[in-house]
Amino acid sequence: MFSAFIDPAHTVLAIERALPIPGNSLYTLILPSGRVFSCQPGGVPGDRDPGFDGGWERCRIAGGLATFHVDGSYYTWAFVIVAELE
Repeated sequence: MFSAFIDPAHTVLAIERALPIPGNSLYTLILPSGRVFSCQPGGVPGDRDPGFDGGWERCRIAGGLATFHVDGSYYTWAFVIVAELE
């Protein structure tokens, strides 16, 4: 399996938490805004309303990397969990 690695020198996702999806080993990434991170076709970042866990929002996690399977391609994003900044 090959994955397009989103260059962490340009983009690292800041997330509030990785939320497990019940019944499998997949997660959704919750952004500090409370919205769900979405990996669109071509590896383009997006976001969805809270609670959404469609195919473009589900990922597998290994360390600080999240891999999404979108339209037959894999995209891997680096992420870091951050506390709310005030």
